[in-house]
Amino acid sequence: SASDFLDFLARDPAASATYKASVRYVKPGEQPRRQRAVLPSMDHRNPAPLRRRAVEADELCRHGMLDRASLYVTELRLQRKAPHAVSGDAVRSVCKRGVCDALGPYAAWTAYWERRDEGVFAGARPGGKGLHVDQVLWSNVGKNWRGHKVLLLWPPGEASRAVLRALERVVFTPPFGAAE
Repeated sequence: SASDFLDFLARDPAASATYKASVRYVKPGEQPRRQRAVLPSMDHRNPAPLRRRAVEADELCRHGMLDRASLYVTELRLQRKAPHAVSGDAVRSVCKRGVCDALGPYAAWTAYWERRDEGVFAGARPGGKGLHVDQVLWSNVGKNWRGHKVLLLWPPGEASRAVLRALERVVFTPPFGAAE
């Protein structure tokens, strides 16, 4: 589970000093299942340590404010840039290989596959990343090692704005409510 993964990273002093991540959750029984952040301010110059995020998640759980099964670790990356295993580029990615590496020379003929600052996401059912609009237009859609990723598209304009107003940060997991 993401909870076990977060606890593992938080207990290991080397991991806490090496990685940064955001942690998301859903309140128990809330419909629609709108995602919230544990220690939401993620200052990239001084991120809250993973250990502190794990302690805060435990505290929220103790007070009944957090559904532990809904925990979702997002954007896990290195705190400091390091050489990429294949390219040698300075990256924050924890991935040793990306799609562009697998495609080899054919990568130049496809979409741009970001690897300098890509994050790893870890969760289990019923967790996941809530509905959002990506900030960038590069291709990082298909990098799931396990599970499913849903890509939903609406036409630009009012239709998209209406969906976001109603469902932004909602995690789509059964049983679905009327709005989903």
